[in-house]
Amino acid sequence: MRHDDRRFLAGPNRFGSGPVAALRVAVEAGEDPAAVAARLADAVRSVCAARGFPATETTATVRPGPRTVSVGISCPNRARAALLLQWLGTELGFEDPDPEGTMGAWDAAGDEPEGPAPAPVPTVAVTGTNGKSTTTRLLARILRAAGRHPGVTTSDGVWVGERQVLAGDYTGPQGATRALAEPGLDVAVLEVARGGLLLKGLGVPSVDVGVVTNVAADHLGLDGVETLEELVLVKGIVPRSVRPGGVAVLNAVDPALAVLRAQTEERVALFARDPMAPTILAHRASGGDAVVVRDETIVALRGNDETPLLAVAEVPIALGGVAVHNVENALAAAAAALALGIAPEAVAAGLRAFRPTPEDNPGRLNVFAHAGRTVIVDFAHNPAGLAALLDLARALADRQNGQATGHASGQVLAVIGTAGDRRDEDIAALGEIAARRAAAVFIKKTIQYTRGREYAAMLALYRAGIARGGQDPSTTPVVPDEVSGLRAALAASRPGDVIAVMCQEQRRELWALLEGEEAHDGVGGE
Repeated sequence: MRHDDRRFLAGPNRFGSGPVAALRVAVEAGEDPAAVAARLADAVRSVCAARGFPATETTATVRPGPRTVSVGISCPNRARAALLLQWLGTELGFEDPDPEGTMGAWDAAGDEPEGPAPAPVPTVAVTGTNGKSTTTRLLARILRAAGRHPGVTTSDGVWVGERQVLAGDYTGPQGATRALAEPGLDVAVLEVARGGLLLKGLGVPSVDVGVVTNVAADHLGLDGVETLEELVLVKGIVPRSVRPGGVAVLNAVDPALAVLRAQTEERVALFARDPMAPTILAHRASGGDAVVVRDETIVALRGNDETPLLAVAEVPIALGGVAVHNVENALAAAAAALALGIAPEAVAAGLRAFRPTPEDNPGRLNVFAHAGRTVIVDFAHNPAGLAALLDLARALADRQNGQATGHASGQVLAVIGTAGDRRDEDIAALGEIAARRAAAVFIKKTIQYTRGREYAAMLALYRAGIARGGQDPSTTPVVPDEVSGLRAALAASRPGDVIAVMCQEQRRELWALLEGEEAHDGVGGE
């Protein structure tokens, strides 16, 4: 084995609810992961025994994976964690003994716990692979419709009410701390990303409502998370952190979340489009809460009681119901709002007010009409996100062309690309999905987010996927950036076509191109 990472996790984390000293080691070629895990556990016991720590004082949790093994050791603060990790590194042969790392230093560090302060207001945490930004923003809009003054963190910044406090990605503990310190808020909605949970822990010790939108294969192979099951464990930090009397809001039909639905100790509210899903029926039979779609209407369920909220057609981001993933995001936001005690009328008002525009939902399913084409700019960055995006593009092409002309549907064109730290199979899958679902594919070069990978290697993977999808990769255009990709797709398209752009780097430039004289918010109100 070799050292891979070490850190102090102050907030709730994948090892437990309290602060831990975390060490990750890499399993080297020829090593058995189970044997590495056993050796790591033995090293922890040896370090603790040598220093007289009682078993009740320092506990360790080992998380073995196929390529890495992690251990979290309960530890009250950062200073003691540094000493404990140094001793463990010495025990494992990673480093020489440090003469400063004495029991005197341990005693001097004290046992004062170091961790996030309790939230001063009711708090919702929203996580998931896809949809967490949109769900967070939807919930914030509902809360404002109810007359509340929410503090909100997203991958775009920190807001209090409608005032932006910080710009940037604040989906980790820093964003939570800043939002909760702002005066005037009476509720908080925190978007919580995988990276923050793994590298620092949750930014609050507990939440009133914890939402998991879905979990799909993304970021695997990073930060010691190798499998979907391990990723579910990470996302599950949020529902496990729901305080007594709080509510966990979970996707009822995502098979990856079955373990969370079964293991969550606090009250659970489910959401699903299908009111007859077995999980919904069983949950309802036990008196549980859920939000579903029945007869094209969003309905809140509690046992045998049903409360219609609004028609799906009244939810702008649902695009008349064809934006299936945004219907699910609306259900999740509604369930979270109801769990907070928000009135059904305010839930409906908030969902009606939120549009698929750069102003309301920047970078997420922004829909434009441009020169007779429909263009969708979306942050899709993984196979599940691209599949949903292209399914929506196909549905829009079918619906809009039939409504406008009665003629055959237009074509779907796709501009694809993602960050370089994704697994080979995930990058190739983007090419395959695009080739199967789009008539024309444009590969855009990744500029900011290569993350250590040569672009030539990414291009080869996209092309391999495109070949598997049934198109000739030698004829697939490669463009230098997202704006060039959109321009190329516009030039290759005809009126009635739908262009879907995976956009992670140049969304403002794309908006500027699309918001010219011929551009307007195309179908958001339908």
